[in-house]
Amino acid sequence: MASQFTLYTSSDYGSPGPLLCTGAGGLLNIFNQCLVSGYSGHAAAGWTKLGSVGSVINDSSNVGIFKQGAGCGYYLYLNDNAPDGGGGAVNKGAYARGYKTMTALTPTGWGTFPTDLQVATETGGTANYGIVKGIDTNTARPWQLYADSSTFYFFMFDGNGGYGSYMFGDIYSLWGSSDLNRCAICLAGGDRGAGALPNLAYGCLDRQLTPLVTTAADMYGFYMSDSYAGTVGSTVGYPVGDPSKYNGVMAAGTPLPLIGSIPFPNPADSSYHISPIWVLDYNWNIRGRLRGLWYPCHPLVNFSDGASISGTNDLSPKTFNVICPGWGNGVFLMETSNTVETN
Repeated sequence: MASQFTLYTSSDYGSPGPLLCTGAGGLLNIFNQCLVSGYSGHAAAGWTKLGSVGSVINDSSNVGIFKQGAGCGYYLYLNDNAPDGGGGAVNKGAYARGYKTMTALTPTGWGTFPTDLQVATETGGTANYGIVKGIDTNTARPWQLYADSSTFYFFMFDGNGGYGSYMFGDIYSLWGSSDLNRCAICLAGGDRGAGALPNLAYGCLDRQLTPLVTTAADMYGFYMSDSYAGTVGSTVGYPVGDPSKYNGVMAAGTPLPLIGSIPFPNPADSSYHISPIWVLDYNWNIRGRLRGLWYPCHPLVNFSDGASISGTNDLSPKTFNVICPGWGNGVFLMETSNTVETN
């Protein structure tokens, strides 16, 4: 059974602290300290860095490469060197991409997810996927990061009234450990060119569409490194909840945020109901589940950010932290018990 995720926050003693919206290197420093080196009272999550020697982290020009310490062993490329250029309304995002192999910070590697073509045809046109730091110029934003050696989830309250929600790492695959490409990435996309505010319309974990398989422009920021058989290359994925407990219509191209609509509590059993988050591929196949991330099947108004809840019956002894709202007014439940699924 997997160890529980370590929780790192901007309010921890010795942590990197809140993240400034603008400038370079702040997000990279957070990932360095949480994933690779650790800080006071918080051990590192067990990732390594390309070019690392012991505790020395060799980044260059605020660009870093993080390698999973377990699971697929794939790489996250992070360019936190103000890649949008200019000033004022820009420099509020860091670009990111997954790689199957990497050999240099330039970046040099093989097996990107998403690919250049997928990025170029993403809805929003001149998109570059990444992590949006905020929507203004100087405000320091609180964040929290949950991680083990194969998966991390990063939530940042970015000034748009909710949390941007990002992840990189292994999902729990229904094909089991034979799925050597169960690594996923979820980022934000959209036009963030010079002089433009970060586009908050696309991506993040609770702003996904249900599968629409007609064009590459239907991709929305969630990608698997390959098909379960390893024959396709970078492929779009869709994190979805339990549509049987949602009063919307699950149709192709319909937004289905991670928020429920059944009464709270459910009248028949006076209980609240939660659901794992399933990962579908572009053909509506069920690939697996997000590790340790759940959501409630009830409206947002019934939940408070920062609350803790405990599972009962078949969900005992699971415990969860509440994170809300997301960009799409979703509610996230991060599993904090020693019960996280792992292939």
